[in-house]
Amino acid sequence: MQQKLIYQENEVDYESILAYKHLQAIYERVHVNKFSFIGLVVGAHRVGKSLFCVTAGYLLDRTFWANMEKRVVYTAQEFLQAMNEIKKKGIKGAVVVWDEAGVGMPAREWYEVANKAVNYALQVLGYLHPILFFVTQDPSFLDSGAKKLIQNYYEVERYSNQFNKLKPFDININKKKNKVYYPYRVLNIDGLRYRLIGINLPKPPKEIEERYEKHSLNWKNRVMRDMEESVKRVEERKIGETLNVEQITDYIVNNHHEFEARKSAPDNILINRDLIYSRFKRHLNYRLTAQLQKDAELQLNKKEVENDKTKMEKGSTPNK
Repeated sequence: MQQKLIYQENEVDYESILAYKHLQAIYERVHVNKFSFIGLVVGAHRVGKSLFCVTAGYLLDRTFWANMEKRVVYTAQEFLQAMNEIKKKGIKGAVVVWDEAGVGMPAREWYEVANKAVNYALQVLGYLHPILFFVTQDPSFLDSGAKKLIQNYYEVERYSNQFNKLKPFDININKKKNKVYYPYRVLNIDGLRYRLIGINLPKPPKEIEERYEKHSLNWKNRVMRDMEESVKRVEERKIGETLNVEQITDYIVNNHHEFEARKSAPDNILINRDLIYSRFKRHLNYRLTAQLQKDAELQLNKKEVENDKTKMEKGSTPNK
């Protein structure tokens, strides 16, 4: 019987069958044909990219669910730990999801790390045929060389809270022209060839969604803490870079408890030069701290004298 090529430009009618057939093709590639698989999953924030990958891992790998928190990774270190554990246990076809790939790392540094990770997975652990999903909002973090190692490119969109739309593309390479092409995925079903314009995927089981969200939240909290520390360091650096001598003196006066010497007293405030230098050493030489110390002490003790006069006028006892 001659096969008929069918193009469906609208929504696919048999989503469950097509989704199953697509995952079956990945499974056969890994466990029958003995090849690794890498998928790049792209889409806007909160469209269901990560949940698709976690659900795929649940269905494709028997060891995934028991180790989900170790297999959904966010950093290069976590990725290597997951891969080394797979290597140690000799797990074939193990699924690893690198979630939010590229977040929290400078672009140039991430560019190098991501490409090394792909090559490590294929060259060092290729005999175990791992299944890797990279989840990102920006596919440019992989260079053209690394993209040539990827089998499927996925675009994920969401039009309602109950469904998201998955668009799977194959990755074909023209070696003569050194170009990468992304044709629609084609499946054979009962002698017919279906081009996948899109598959409507329902929400995964609640247990999968809740466990992933809890794991993801821990990482997001960690990223927020790191970002807050980074912003704080940048702000402190900017403050130090823009302050002149008068501004530094004002800072010392307004925060004198931070710089007071051990022998400092309320009626004779003394400033420690070393503490000034420690705080502003990136912007001052040590000799200049002597003048800052003198100016700050004069201002501070002048204030104390003025305060004592004010208290005496009001009938209070001055500081002793």
